[in-house]
Amino acid sequence: MSGSGQGLRLEAFTDLLPGAREAQRVVEIDLDRLSPSPVQVRAPFDPQNREDDAGLVASVKQDGVIQPLLVVLPPQGGPYRVIDGHRRWAAARAAGLSTVPCIVLTLDEVEAAFRTGVSNLQRRNLTPLEEGRQYVELMRIGCLSARELAQRLGKPPRTVQQRVALTSLPPRVQELLEQGRLSPNQALGCRHEAWGPALAELAAEHGLSRKTIDRVAEYLVDHPESTPREALGHVEEDGRPGVSRRRRGPRQERPRPEVDYDGLVADLDVPLTPEQRGLLAEYARMEHLDAVALRWAALVLAGVPTMTAAGAVAYAQQLAGTPIGKALRAIGHGLETLERRVRKARLTPNLIVATRAVVGDVVRRLDAVASGVGQAPAAVTASLEEPAEVEEV
Repeated sequence: MSGSGQGLRLEAFTDLLPGAREAQRVVEIDLDRLSPSPVQVRAPFDPQNREDDAGLVASVKQDGVIQPLLVVLPPQGGPYRVIDGHRRWAAARAAGLSTVPCIVLTLDEVEAAFRTGVSNLQRRNLTPLEEGRQYVELMRIGCLSARELAQRLGKPPRTVQQRVALTSLPPRVQELLEQGRLSPNQALGCRHEAWGPALAELAAEHGLSRKTIDRVAEYLVDHPESTPREALGHVEEDGRPGVSRRRRGPRQERPRPEVDYDGLVADLDVPLTPEQRGLLAEYARMEHLDAVALRWAALVLAGVPTMTAAGAVAYAQQLAGTPIGKALRAIGHGLETLERRVRKARLTPNLIVATRAVVGDVVRRLDAVASGVGQAPAAVTASLEEPAEVEEV
């Protein structure tokens, strides 16, 4: 470490992490003895293409690494793990240094990983997508729900949930968000796996508002054969999907009816934990799910152990916009009607025999459909040169 590092007030560097104040002794550690945190989610260090990274390398070449890195020695031994200072470490390697100043903390591995995430989240230049990825990692390593993580970080649950939802967007939508061509709110309107990327391109090209994006999405749900560009043209022409400008008077915004999502979720006969029910109600409220899609989201959430409430809602929304989803919706409404008729009907022995035969046939055909859906992933994968990337949730 250069002489310029002498006499520094280490409190300025160590107040961030509990445990650091008691370990303010700075030691020089070989670069080869350091390893990155497994929960580091920031963009790779790239001085060739990033002006900030190139400037950091130039500064390190001239003055050395002035601010010590915070590191921890894992309980199982091995290299020191960098908790704070990944970019300074990378800049030191690019500048040709052999050692860097470090403060060694005494923390267990989970707490160390948590501190890395908290440190990253306190940086002003973290992008919304990087923030969302950091939340996902913190939820994973801490076995926390989004609500619990928000409480621990002192952040509004809605903020954490929306940032987490960004991580499940299609790759092209995430790319446009990272480039700054879409806002997080615009990007969340383009989450549909099939036409979300194309809609995101249009939003970036024309600077579409979230309200316009939602109107285009509504049109595409009702007209799945249309392209996003065609849907946008229809929305711009009519003002609202499916409504002729010539026939409507001055535009009046209709308030959305209030839906008791907490009550709807509580009444679902789906095995969910109280925490899952609370998160599902919040996401359903954010996305204005109807009762049918809400039930689908609950079934997905209960049936997939690694699924989050945000992912389950996104999957239900995507299914609702497909021809299969519309058929399933019709079947669901038909079953509700059938249940009501069976409860009220006075069935004769002959009608009972006939009804049981027909219902049995419907069940067998639905089982065949379910079997075909289960075999679909293998068939799709075999038909592609590369497996399609599964949306992260």
